[in-house]
Amino acid sequence: MADTPLASDLTGATLRSDSELVLRARQGDRRSFGTLYLRHHDAAWRVACAAAGSPTDAEDAVAEGFAKV
Repeated sequence: MADTPLASDLTGATLRSDSELVLRARQGDRRSFGTLYLRHHDAAWRVACAAAGSPTDAEDAVAEGFAKV
């Protein structure tokens, strides 16, 4: 994701629960989405790599998963 916010841009968002961040992200709050992305990208990437046939497929799966949030 090319426009992933820097952690320093997420003031206050890092103190919220995932559930609250998902609700806010669904309402268009990009900071909340960025916080979720930063929190969970590594784990999503590991799972996708284990299941996908290639790194490209894994990255597509991760991107699609975050887009569905």
